[in-house]
Amino acid sequence: VDLPQVDYFQAWNEPNLPVYLMPQWVRGPHRSIVAESPILYRAMLNAFYAAVKAVRPQAVVLAAGTAPYGDPPGVDRMYPLVFLRDMFCLTSTLRPLPCSDPPHLDVLDHHPYNLGLAPTVPASVPNDLAVPDLGKIWRVLHVAQRAHHVLPAGPKSLWVTEIDWSTSRPVPLTQAVQAAYLSEGFYELWRQDVTHVYWFQLRDPPGAKDSFAGGGLYSVNGTPKLAATAFRFPFVALPAPHKNTSVILWGKAPAAGRVAIQMRMGSSWRTVRSLPTTRGGIFYAVTRLSSRLQLRATIGAFTSLAWVNG
Repeated sequence: VDLPQVDYFQAWNEPNLPVYLMPQWVRGPHRSIVAESPILYRAMLNAFYAAVKAVRPQAVVLAAGTAPYGDPPGVDRMYPLVFLRDMFCLTSTLRPLPCSDPPHLDVLDHHPYNLGLAPTVPASVPNDLAVPDLGKIWRVLHVAQRAHHVLPAGPKSLWVTEIDWSTSRPVPLTQAVQAAYLSEGFYELWRQDVTHVYWFQLRDPPGAKDSFAGGGLYSVNGTPKLAATAFRFPFVALPAPHKNTSVILWGKAPAAGRVAIQMRMGSSWRTVRSLPTTRGGIFYAVTRLSSRLQLRATIGAFTSLAWVNG
């Protein structure tokens, strides 16, 4: 059997959680608590990178996606920002430390679950990283690049290989809110220069009772949720900061071309703007529109969910 060629490889998963990488912490001199998992993971990542590139030099190697939340030193999980700083041999103030084995990677990855909260709500703890907090990752990465604490030299990407909002316990959302959070979350990630986003997961797993139980785009029986439409064609119409009558129009169309922004007029829709997309389907504009309008985007046979602006 001829298998498809694999171009993307990822080393491990959420190494700042003890369920995936132990120990997280060890006792250092004078009973101090020392972060151990970033050191272990850096060695694992570098061995993985070398092995993959030896066979497929053109392959893309991702570092493991970090989990979004941690605990105080020595308790359990490691804060993701602490883990990343230690992996790149940086102090808490981003000063370079000696680093004889800098991490090798092409892409950095993070899993910014907001756990039922809106995608604009930042993490309450400074070293945690929810959807709006990814600028902190970029700062760490840029310092590491300037210090030559990440190899090979050159630009790096930031991906999100896990994210969802759930329609079931412990923080159940309605299908409409799940779909809205998906669209606005994708906009927030795009705004922070995230190049790839992967939803976790496609369908609700049968019998699951954890926070992922209702995270699917489809119900257990395969019925599509509103989020399935939002995933195919995310669209938002958001108030522009500091501009009372301006609206941010953003989306990712399923095809490239020109997108029609339509406003609901009674039982029909009227086109109020026409926007070009990039080759990848992204469209963006800041324009003047009245508030409380029901808007949607269309291109060809595809139509987004409606969004009420303001």
